[in-house]
Amino acid sequence: AEAGAAEFAAGGVVGLGESAVGIADVLTGNQVGKGLAVLGYDPSSANKILSSAYSEARQIANRNVEEAKGFFGTAQALVENPSAAFGAVMESAPGTVGIAGVARGVARSMLTKAGLKAGTAEATKFLTQPSVMAKLTAAGAAAEGLQTTGSIQEQGRQAGKEWLDTVLPSIAAGIGTAGIAFLTGKLLPDAEVKIAVNNMMQAEKKNLLQSGWEIAKGIFKEGALEEMPQSAQEQIFTNLALGKPWNEGVAESAAQGLVVGGLQGGGMIAGGDLMSNRRAEKEMSPEAKALTKEINEAAGLDQKVQQGKASDNEKARLNELTANIKARIEVLRQPGPEEEPRAPVVHVLGQA
Repeated sequence: AEAGAAEFAAGGVVGLGESAVGIADVLTGNQVGKGLAVLGYDPSSANKILSSAYSEARQIANRNVEEAKGFFGTAQALVENPSAAFGAVMESAPGTVGIAGVARGVARSMLTKAGLKAGTAEATKFLTQPSVMAKLTAAGAAAEGLQTTGSIQEQGRQAGKEWLDTVLPSIAAGIGTAGIAFLTGKLLPDAEVKIAVNNMMQAEKKNLLQSGWEIAKGIFKEGALEEMPQSAQEQIFTNLALGKPWNEGVAESAAQGLVVGGLQGGGMIAGGDLMSNRRAEKEMSPEAKALTKEINEAAGLDQKVQQGKASDNEKARLNELTANIKARIEVLRQPGPEEEPRAPVVHVLGQA
């Protein structure tokens, strides 16, 4: 049967469960994993069952990627086999949701302590402060690091390795993953954090150019800056934990991090912008919608005036629109029954 997003995501759920068990293994000398194994816990078998649900075409695509050699060979294989790349994105989704959930919980706690209501202008201003974003990024990075540590530790236990063989590489990998996530989050906003606080801030409607730029930054940040070096160092420490050559599969893992991380980052930003745009449209009053329409029309006419290409009728229309815009802003500035007067949020074009 053809496997869809649900099957891929199910593999991610299994992986997230392995991470949770692995963290417990770190704390208990692998006793939690060993105890669960006695009760029938076997994620390897679960993954094999899930893989068997994939269509023949997707199994071939996965094999093409697995058999590719080197950084560029693996990157090319992922591009030529998009279903494998999509599957990897979906498999990472549960872990991503967990990271975003941690950041969201911290953000909600900070808003509560500050006495602010989510979705307001005050909450938006608070959450976008560099110091606040740094704390949210640190929380998300820590969650991502823990997932890495747990995953490698549990992989080692399932491979028959002793706790002492794997615990140090597992912890080192987790620290590396968290450190990369935090440092790159200082260069460009973290996609998981942006998704986490999206609904806590005022909705902002972005045009295609703005969204495209944000998506491009998300692809670059999550792929090249973050996931590529994270995947490489995670593979190195996995090799050390399992007793394999330290550089085995490192280039291939880096390529997967670049491609899959880029797809995931761009997708998260695109989804967040789409949700924000829809909220902005729903929350916009009829007066604000009319104002936006007139501002867009006036901007086009103003450009023609500046270029000396406007007719007398267009100049007259621009004057009319400018007067209308001023009047609408005055209406929007009027306070409601229990509101304070609002400051104007639009710069009005000058007279033609």
